[in-house]
Order: sequence, then C-alpha cells, then structure tokens
Amino acid sequence: MHLYKILIFFFLCFFPYVSSALEKNDNISFNQMLQKSVDDIRVKYALPALSLSIKLPNATQIRNYVSGYYSSLQKVKITPDTLFQMGSITKTFTATIVFKLIEENKLNSNDSLIKWLPEFSRWKNITVDDLLHHTSGVANYTSGKSFDNLLKNTLKKIGHSVNWLQ
Repeated sequence: MHLYKILIFFFLCFFPYVSSALEKNDNISFNQMLQKSVDDIRVKYALPALSLSIKLPNATQIRNYVSGYYSSLQKVKITPDTLFQMGSITKTFTATIVFKLIEENKLNSNDSLIKWLPEFSRWKNITVDDLLHHTSGVANYTSGKSFDNLLKNTLKKIGHSVNWLQ
C-alpha cells in the first residue's frame, strides 16, 4: 500500500516540478529538467531513492533518471540498473499488459505457466488465467532461501550484478 501511495503521489506531483524547472531556466535541456525534477522530488519527500525511466514516442532509447542511494548507511548510489522490490500496485500494470498480449493473440489465458516460464516446472498445472484471478494456489514464493537462490542464478544468467542480494 505504501508503494501505491508513492506512485500516485509521484505522478500527481511530477508535472508541477517539470513546469517549474522550465519557467526558471529557458535554457535547461529536457534531460536536465527531468533529472532536476527527480532530484527535487526525492529530497522534498525524503525518499531514499527515486528512479524514473521513460521511452518517448518515436524514441529509440529509454531515458533513465535516478537519484539517491540504495543503502543510506553505505551511501551506495542507485543506477538505472538498480533493482527494486515491487509492491502490489504492479499487479494492475502486469494484468493490463497480459490482457493486451491476449488481445493481440500473443498469449492465451489458458496457457500453462511452464510454456512461458519453464524453470517453474512444479507449476505446470497453473495457467495465466489462474494467476490473473489469484486462484493459482501459489503461496508467497518470494520469502525464503530457495527464491533468493533462484533470483541470484537468474540474474547471473542475464549478466546482472547480484551484489545487493548478498
């Protein structure tokens, strides 16, 4: 619930900062304006870190704006590659994307999970639809050593740093 409030708050508050930055300095670039807005929002609301990634229409690259520290004790700065734990609000975004893929016939709600996630073979009888309706019976799989090990191994396979997991 806390992350949900932060996300809503961010979207409601972000645009006044952008317009304010533009009014104060006509020469400021779009990238500088967004970075300054991210920095200002993080400081104003005492957030340890804030990350914003945007892919503008017709753009070829994703723009990343980060501010703050992953660990305030060790002053480890976040980067565009820093991974964050996600909260319940992501269920809505995930479901929206899944339904869009179903609409485009790229995914079927009756597909077994292992069609798309073969490493989760024990969930072979669970469908995409079961996940969307919260009827899969999958417990909180993110707590415990087995999930930590799976996450570390998966991140290593894709070449992502796992230092923050240790």
